[in-house]
Amino acid sequence: MDKWCGEIPLEVKFQNLFRYASIKNGSVEQHWTQEGNVMEWNFHLRRRNFRESEVNLINELKALLAHTVLDDEDESWRWNWTSNGTFSVKSHYDLHGKRRGDAQLPNFPYKIIWKVKLPLRIKFFM
Repeated sequence: MDKWCGEIPLEVKFQNLFRYASIKNGSVEQHWTQEGNVMEWNFHLRRRNFRESEVNLINELKALLAHTVLDDEDESWRWNWTSNGTFSVKSHYDLHGKRRGDAQLPNFPYKIIWKVKLPLRIKFFM
């Protein structure tokens, strides 16, 4: 989840709209379109007839994005759980180790996987 516009990822803050997005993992560039001389956001929503509460969410999202300054830098992926932004197996393991007490995330069944009777070279990829 990306936090490029505020402290809460947009897919969390606007989850009722996100479920209608046809491009869920799209880049900013894929959602930023030009109509003549005007640049505007295109959220690629699958639904067209929205309830009033959803229209209010769309307007709130547009208002939030209206105050967002975009630069000309290329977009890139960043792993937020290391200081240099690079993914490592250790950082992933540490992340899940820290979240074991979190009620929202189930514990990963490490012990069950390592007890499976498979050759080690195959077990390694599990």
